[in-house]
Amino acid sequence: MESFDIEIYKTHTEFILQTVAQIRKDFAMFGMQIEFTGTADLAYDEMFAQLTVHVSGLMDTNLGRLNALLYQVDVN
Repeated sequence: MESFDIEIYKTHTEFILQTVAQIRKDFAMFGMQIEFTGTADLAYDEMFAQLTVHVSGLMDTNLGRLNALLYQVDVN
């Protein structure tokens, strides 16, 4: 696999918006709502805070559902 430097894309608004849209879609499939203010500069902090709550909750209550979510998001 070819090396890919994600750093150059982390501040591109279009990349951020597409990433947020995909996160919202994946989590919605599991009944979890992700809010986004639309401000690209705050997107990563907003997503991190919300995803932490959802993932921590699943770790405490439903590991099977967490595994299914991670599979959906394509995380090994």
